Amino acid sequence: MQRLLKLNQVRADEAWELADSYKGCFLTTVRSASPDGELIPQYDVEYVGQVEAGDAKISVKTFRRNIEVEVQGCDLALDQLWAQMSISAMTAS
Repeated sequence: MQRLLKLNQVRADEAWELADSYKGCFLTTVRSASPDGELIPQYDVEYVGQVEAGDAKISVKTFRRNIEVEVQGCDLALDQLWAQMSISAMTAS
């Protein structure tokens, strides 16, 4: 049973990893906690993209089935990050 729980934790952590084409666009931080009595871990994930206009950050927090997503950064930084991601996706194809 412990082996299955550990395997489940590893696979759940891997779910937050980005596709290879996007990994170069972000610094990814994944933190998880397993509160007592809970079967589903809680996650606090940050994807930070560093572009010329500054940092753009996407934060994801989970609690049970609830997911909270917050996007931070100036409009120019978000536009530059979008362009960087688009180019990364096109060159990966």
